[in-house]
Amino acid sequence: GHDPTEWSQSALDDCLASSGSTNPDAGSVVCNLKIYESAIQAAAQEGIELMVFPEAYGLAGNNVSFFEPLADIGTNPCHDMAPNDDDWSEIGTLYIQQNTLSCAAEESGVAIAANIFTYVWDDYDFETQSATMHRYITEVVMDKTGTVVSYYHKHWLFPSETMVEPGPFAPTVFDMFGKKWGIVICWEGFRADIEDDWSQYDGLVEQGATSLVWSIGFGAPKFPAKLDTQKTAIAVAKKYGVAVVSSVDTKFHIKGDAGFVDASGGVISTSEAVLTGFPGEYT
Repeated sequence: GHDPTEWSQSALDDCLASSGSTNPDAGSVVCNLKIYESAIQAAAQEGIELMVFPEAYGLAGNNVSFFEPLADIGTNPCHDMAPNDDDWSEIGTLYIQQNTLSCAAEESGVAIAANIFTYVWDDYDFETQSATMHRYITEVVMDKTGTVVSYYHKHWLFPSETMVEPGPFAPTVFDMFGKKWGIVICWEGFRADIEDDWSQYDGLVEQGATSLVWSIGFGAPKFPAKLDTQKTAIAVAKKYGVAVVSSVDTKFHIKGDAGFVDASGGVISTSEAVLTGFPGEYT
């Protein structure tokens, strides 16, 4: 498995230097991106068609101060937000995560559901001569060409996640491989049972979702001990008849593994790796 915080200072310094960014936390992000790239390449060799990555902490590590602007749906960050040949341009530096993941998706032919810390500006208000920045935890979905096909801002935040704001309540489904996939981020997946509020899952299924992607991170280390990733995935699968593919960074293994649970609640695969792949035979 991969602990996104376990980098030597020399490695972080090298990654920061290669990033072209002046944000010191870019070093952790770039080092972790190298792990993600390697994982995508390995998945392609195994016939994986969709990669699901952990929540954004899997890239940011402990220091959550690296936010990047969100690419629009329909754009290809590998090309539309590309760095110069020899050095990062300003726009390439801003979109380090989406640019790198988009290029990896295109090169490998593997679709990606990745989670990153993003920011979005309101439209400029000419009367007040100002605009407001909104920071989110965002799932960004790219097809196998690296094109952004969907995104979703986490709505149900854990109390410790004060560095971001909740996205709107907007259960989000995307189309891929002839299926509809629903997006769930970390605490959202657990809280439905704990707080007896299934509205998000209901909204996803009502839109036709037959599979869910669930990115989980370690941002709130004092989660209730009864949380069990696999047990929760099985319960959701049986309740709604949907497959659940989850991905957990190793900093957050309390109980249960990341893995793939089919629509009947059967455990198809488990892994303690940084990612989970959705096998081609199930797409």
